[in-house]
Amino acid sequence: MAHGSPLFLSAVCDYLAFMEKEKSQLDRFKEAARELEADDDEAKFNAKLGKLVKQKPDAKKGG
Repeated sequence: MAHGSPLFLSAVCDYLAFMEKEKSQLDRFKEAARELEADDDEAKFNAKLGKLVKQKPDAKKGG
């Protein structure tokens, strides 16, 4: 099978489609983190998290 043949190209496309479906959980997590513009910096992460999640007042502190 020559590398330029339609059959070879079809097989490569099929393989790439299969591999896309078979991404590991880690790969899917990394991709989702990139889409959400996640950051390795803990302070930046907590700041972004704080914008998404509002804490409920603590009943013990009278809040």
